[in-house]
Amino acid sequence: MPNTPETAYATNPINLRRLVLIRSLLVAGVLCLLAYAHFALVAAINYGALLAILVAMAIGNVVTLWLSKRADTQNNRLYFSHLLVDVIGLSALLYFTGGGTNPFVSYYLVPLCISAALLPARFTWAIAATSLAAYSVLMVQFQPLQILTPDAGAHHQTFNTHVVGMWINFFVSAVLITFFVVKMGQTLRDQRQELIDRRERSMRNDHIVAIATMAAGTAHELGTPMSTMSIVLEDMQSDPAVPQDDIKLLQQQLAHCKERLQQMVATAETHQHGERTSIAIDRFLRQLLEQWQLMRPTANYTLDITGEGEAPLIATDPTLNQAIHNLLDNAAEACKEQISIGCSWDTQTWQLEIVDDGGGIAQEFTVKSGQPMASSKTDGMGLGLFLSNAIVQRYGGSLNIAALPDGGSRALLELPLNYE
Repeated sequence: MPNTPETAYATNPINLRRLVLIRSLLVAGVLCLLAYAHFALVAAINYGALLAILVAMAIGNVVTLWLSKRADTQNNRLYFSHLLVDVIGLSALLYFTGGGTNPFVSYYLVPLCISAALLPARFTWAIAATSLAAYSVLMVQFQPLQILTPDAGAHHQTFNTHVVGMWINFFVSAVLITFFVVKMGQTLRDQRQELIDRRERSMRNDHIVAIATMAAGTAHELGTPMSTMSIVLEDMQSDPAVPQDDIKLLQQQLAHCKERLQQMVATAETHQHGERTSIAIDRFLRQLLEQWQLMRPTANYTLDITGEGEAPLIATDPTLNQAIHNLLDNAAEACKEQISIGCSWDTQTWQLEIVDDGGGIAQEFTVKSGQPMASSKTDGMGLGLFLSNAIVQRYGGSLNIAALPDGGSRALLELPLNYE
């Protein structure tokens, strides 16, 4: 499953390995403190229980390191479970070493900060709640240490106030970290995703500019050979040996090519000035299909228009016509008998569905439909879907192309009604 912006950080196996390093430092630090307490302070501590906890944490480290090498175990829930185990392990260590009176109780903030930086808010709040609950229990339930217990007398009340103050400080710190660090982390993830999206849009626009430049140059260069062909066809009309029907057919095709080039120039000028035409959806679609039928006289299709109330007005320019033409052409080339076209709308968007009964489209081409040079046809250049997708995205819509289970493919185009 691909990473979403929410999961991209925690699912990185490097983060699990870093957690192993942090846990290893904790185990090593506690061992050093136990050695100091045993040999220097001769403190009465339950060393057996503490060593058992440290061994369990070390085994957990080995398991975590092994899981970090498995791609199928990289997810937020797993990372959350590891942090939760750290909180439980720390609570067990604190229980045998003075509980809430232990100055290292603030270590609860370490897994909380890690969760706030890497995990979604719901996991961080769970870590905060668990840490706060454990700290609260350790205020009253723990095995006291003599070296942390004050002498009876005037300082006893002051010490209790200090311990309560430590708990309040931890509570405030946990809430602030959970709220603000999560917000800041989400902002960073959103910015990162926005940079990725912007880079993809820039790459797509570069492809479009390159294609447009090539198209403009080609249109200019075709003017001379087309004029030459027109002159040659006129000369051939006086030759009785040449079939006149063939000449007329060639002249019609040549006239059609000239018309398409003129439309290309007109479309570029219209797009440059930002001109759009308001037209009802049903009328727009019927006119578009009439024009397309002239170029595809053998194509058969059915049209079903449904929607809430009267057909709304939409703002269009020739580029949208071309985008839909490309989808219709693909359907016509793949179709065996008939194309099914459906149009509907609601208060916010309108949808156009084009379904053919051909052999379907391979998964690799559905994924690449927004990229140039992705074509399932042996003689296709792969520009049709790319340009259609780019035009639809410029309108603020989406284009989804997928194979149908029973054969054929479906192109679903969705556009907003109030695009400006």
